[in-house]
Amino acid sequence: MGDLMMISVLGDLRGTGVLTAFQRLAAYVARGEARPQTLRRGGNMTRSKIATCLLFDHGQAREAAEFFASIFRDSRLVARLAAPSDYPGGKQGHELTVEFTVLGMPFVGLDGGPRIDFNEIISFQVYTDSQEETDRYWTAIIGDGGTESRCGWCKDKFGLSWQIVPRALLGAIAGPDKAAGVEVTNTPAKPAA
Repeated sequence: MGDLMMISVLGDLRGTGVLTAFQRLAAYVARGEARPQTLRRGGNMTRSKIATCLLFDHGQAREAAEFFASIFRDSRLVARLAAPSDYPGGKQGHELTVEFTVLGMPFVGLDGGPRIDFNEIISFQVYTDSQEETDRYWTAIIGDGGTESRCGWCKDKFGLSWQIVPRALLGAIAGPDKAAGVEVTNTPAKPAA
């Protein structure tokens, strides 16, 4: 399990709804009845003050975390939280959450489905320093089931929206040459062919 951390919870979550199960889990942690078992140093992002939580269909949270870690540097799967017992909609040992980083930013993937759909209200901007880096990220995100969109946007196979933004593009828009800024903003952004 490498960089993973398992949280074992003393207590029984049977007969509760999913939200109630998570509320009870938080109470176990607060009372010290949950013991983190670090399998390798460097885990437990829950020490952070904030992390973005993404709700995925059943079974996709870990898959998404591994997918992102395969694309972006400074990205990895950090920890997992498994159900300590059977619960409505799941069995003992089922992954409830995974903690991971993307480009050093903390995330929690909640395995909550079914029928979870992301939309463009939330998107991730990734700033790139070269055309090669832009193309690499773009190709990896749309490959294996992702889709292209407009103006440098794309979606991954989970439906999350990404904006792959060259820093040079931002520099041209904000630079002193107003004509160049207008030209850049009126030209559709696409990776190199």
